[in-house]
Amino acid sequence: MKLGIMCGMPLSGKSTFAKILQSQGWVRVSLDDLRLALHGQIYKAEAEPLVWESTELMVRSFLKSGHKVVVDTTNRTRERRKRWIRVAKEFGLTLEIFHVDTDFETCKERNRALNRLTENVLKQIFKEFQKPTSEEGKIVNVL
Repeated sequence: MKLGIMCGMPLSGKSTFAKILQSQGWVRVSLDDLRLALHGQIYKAEAEPLVWESTELMVRSFLKSGHKVVVDTTNRTRERRKRWIRVAKEFGLTLEIFHVDTDFETCKERNRALNRLTENVLKQIFKEFQKPTSEEGKIVNVL
């Protein structure tokens, strides 16, 4: 049983790495996939509390079943990561933080090709992003 979270900018390669973990036996819980399943959109502000509560419930259920779980989303601020630190502690685990440190220009180029976010939203997320620290868990740098 392990709990890991992806941490990085949109289009940094988090989901690609999380899918590699999934192929190695981890259960991948993707907030983007859950959003699409719940309301058919990549983001809907009024649904976010339900998305996060549902994600936590899924993560807890998988952990109770003894699985290794990775939460696939940006986890871009210390505040957002606190939820997972708390869950890890409740299960007696050290949170593993898979930090994908892709530069802004690369994310911007990928976004331009895929057209997922406006450039202003991407800039705002980049501005808000807080690098994870060892006080939050075990940092695993993903290249």
